[in-house]
Amino acid sequence: MPKGKTHEYICRMVLGKSYPMVDKVLDLPVVFLGRNHRKLFHSIPEAVILGLILTGHLNGSIAAVLHTTTDSVDSYAKRKIKRLTKNGGEEKIGRKEKKK
Repeated sequence: MPKGKTHEYICRMVLGKSYPMVDKVLDLPVVFLGRNHRKLFHSIPEAVILGLILTGHLNGSIAAVLHTTTDSVDSYAKRKIKRLTKNGGEEKIGRKEKKK
């Protein structure tokens, strides 16, 4: 999971302002769901609605979408790195070959 400062930095780069309240509310389920917290509030429609409710304007929705996108990219990159290091730096493509 990216740190709060990462979310704030990306928001400032794109919107010129960070929205820490949006980030905090989107990650609030981590308290009771732990690593599975992204099951709540992390779909694009949920993020757009929450951002709008919390800030009252479109930039809040954009901040929420940036947050969910950053989380997705971070998770994908970590899975990819784990796979590459597990396979000795080589990416396996397709199914495993059957042993005869």
